[in-house]
Amino acid sequence: MVTPDRIHDVLDPLSVRRLPGLGRKTGAKVEERGIHTFAQLRCAPDSVLWPLFGRYTQRMRDRASGFDDRPVHPDLDEKSISAEDTFERDLSDPGALRAQLSQLADRACERMRKKQLMTRCIGIKIRRADFSTFTRRRVVAPPTHDGRTIAKVANELLARWLTENPGEKLRLLGVVLSDLSAASQLGLFDDTPGSSSRLDAALDEARARFGSRALRRGNTIK
Repeated sequence: MVTPDRIHDVLDPLSVRRLPGLGRKTGAKVEERGIHTFAQLRCAPDSVLWPLFGRYTQRMRDRASGFDDRPVHPDLDEKSISAEDTFERDLSDPGALRAQLSQLADRACERMRKKQLMTRCIGIKIRRADFSTFTRRRVVAPPTHDGRTIAKVANELLARWLTENPGEKLRLLGVVLSDLSAASQLGLFDDTPGSSSRLDAALDEARARFGSRALRRGNTIK
């Protein structure tokens, strides 16, 4: 619990990368502008923040200042786990999009396995250059935590959408895993036929020890 008189003492020294809602790529751009802490973001003028956050400028400054009027749900069950990226340049090349989506699937799976969960529903989020957004999903049985399976389903959903929308340039892709259940029901790293669970376990261990970029799957490389 942080009392009002200690808000700045606690938040100001934090890295700007800890700010909720600040993505990896945007975080890098913020740091390039010389903003490395909550205090620096809180005190930065609109002329610096607006090119970075646009209409969300005040929201990001409020969060860095400790103002957030969203309700707190301390015991809320996890309903979904996701990973998404906004691209620096809009993408249309199917191969590059597959690599990006596979990387996002891998990231979402790692988060899910850390929580010892499995998914029954695999979905993707697609945002075009004109900011229109689409979602596609597929229910799978039995529930899975297998990274290769989840990436395969996600890419099949993307391939179908690209067939229906040829040549579209995409600004954002995301992977959403929902209808979650406890992985302990089947054992977190069972060696079931067709499973890559031992590989998943090795990836998770290496990344935990050496960082999230220590190892990458081949299909996530552009």
